Amino acid sequence: MVHLRRFLPVGNSMDFILIRTFDAFFNLLYFLLISRVILSWFTNAKQTRIAGIIYTLTEPMLAPIRYVISRFQSEGASLMFDFSPLIAFILIQIARTAIRSVILA
Repeated sequence: MVHLRRFLPVGNSMDFILIRTFDAFFNLLYFLLISRVILSWFTNAKQTRIAGIIYTLTEPMLAPIRYVISRFQSEGASLMFDFSPLIAFILIQIARTAIRSVILA
């Protein structure tokens, strides 16, 4: 925990606690999204209990992204790959950076 202080210009311990809390939250989101991507490669994996939990937790993040992507597609065309997790990773990183800059400002 102390080793991060060398890399983060933290003003006080409350800033450090907030940054660590948000980092843990964003790391959890990354883990859930990566787990969902890996589970999507297996046909019967969606029927397990843990996959149901992962899909329930990640679908509220991915559904709006899929909706926006579908608005840019032409009539009847569909993408071969689901790019919503990739866009979610990018948006999570942007949110993480923005929150860190607000905390450290």
